[in-house]
This record gives sequence, C-alpha cells and structure tokens, in this order.
Amino acid sequence: MVAVVINGRSPMKPPFPKPVYFGRRRHFRLSELVAYERELAGLPPEPTDPSTETFLTAAQVRARYGGVSDMWLHRRLAERDGAAA
Repeated sequence: MVAVVINGRSPMKPPFPKPVYFGRRRHFRLSELVAYERELAGLPPEPTDPSTETFLTAAQVRARYGGVSDMWLHRRLAERDGAAA
C-alpha cells in the first residue's frame, strides 16, 4: 500500500459530522457517524431511512470512539469547520 502525501499532509479525511443542538447539549445523528466511519474505511455508504433517525449525545459519541476526551471531539468539529484547533 502506498501512502499519498500532499503538502506534507496525509490525504484528506471526510469531514466529521456536525452536531445538532438541543438546548446547550450536542447530539449527533447516528446515521451520519456510520457514514463517516464507512467512508474512512473505504466502504460504500449504506442507504438510510430518515424516519428512523437516532441521535447520540456527545458523551455517547466520545464513548463510541474509545472514550476520547471532549477536547478530541471539539478538535474534530473545528477541523470540519476549517478552524485551527
């Protein structure tokens, strides 16, 4: 396997899914997280049904990615929006 490096960086990753806010709490669409994970793995997207949409809290997302910190999640969101972390 050959790694491609552009301007000293690895290839572009897909953007991390954007949160939805209910009050002050962040929630993430499970379907968007699954699509993000499949794209990182190089798999085709799965068809989704919007009527069965499930939301995860930020704490559930952090647990899903191995108990990462809130700052890790903040940095993924900052990368997605193009802000320097």
